[in-house]
Amino acid sequence: LVEDEQDANLALAVNFGADLRLTEPNRQGAFWAISSVNSFEFVGTSNRPKYVNFGAALKYYFKGF
Repeated sequence: LVEDEQDANLALAVNFGADLRLTEPNRQGAFWAISSVNSFEFVGTSNRPKYVNFGAALKYYFKGF
C-alpha cells in the first residue's frame, strides 16, 4: 500500500550576478557578455536546507523594437 503525500515547501531566495562584456555594442546595440548567475536561498521550511548556487552563462543582448 502506497500513500500519496504532497508537501508544500516554502523558500525565499535572492538572485545576483554580474556581466562582463566581451564585445562592444554594434550598430543595432547588440553585444555578447559572460555572466555569473548566482542564487542564495536564505529561508527554507521543513527539510529544505539553505543553499548557494553558483553558475556562469554566455549571454547575447539585443535591442528590441
